[in-house]
Amino acid sequence: TILTKNGEEKIISWSNSALLNEKNEISGSVSIGTDVTKRREAEEALIRSEHKFRDIFENSLDSICILDVSGNFLDVNDATIKLPEYDREELLNINVKDIVHPDDQILSGQHFDSLMNKGEYKLYEVRIITKNGSVRQIEVSSNVILGNNGEKIGSRDFIRDVTERKQAEKQFKLLMQQIPYVVEIYDMD
Repeated sequence: TILTKNGEEKIISWSNSALLNEKNEISGSVSIGTDVTKRREAEEALIRSEHKFRDIFENSLDSICILDVSGNFLDVNDATIKLPEYDREELLNINVKDIVHPDDQILSGQHFDSLMNKGEYKLYEVRIITKNGSVRQIEVSSNVILGNNGEKIGSRDFIRDVTERKQAEKQFKLLMQQIPYVVEIYDMD
């Protein structure tokens, strides 16, 4: 770091070469300095941004996973691990098809094809099978990840476990069927 005449600090990258005389002895040096202040500031901003988004990814209460175009898991956050009860390494070695309920495979494939064609989908519901064999109902919103040349290289999937909500809705419907008179519920907001 150097201090300029007007008081600014500049980060300089130096390249030095020795000057040799006819006896092959060092008689001086040549130094070239390049101002890398803006590059260093950009690198630091990029690191801060990466930390911020990594923190959001890792600490989200909803599951977030990154898939390749074949549906293989590339990255998952902690919430994703809790949902199907696989550890991180297990998930990173399987395909999303491996956990989708067998009865939902065709519909899941259609949604994935639609995602690759349209670029996104929102609130698609599907069942998954956890590692211990239980069934969970999830809601998925997804968008395509594009490579440097605009090619589709994968997807970002945002997943919410809606199993308890679906069970409560089912119980509510059963309860409503047992009531002999009409009940209307209004939201006053």
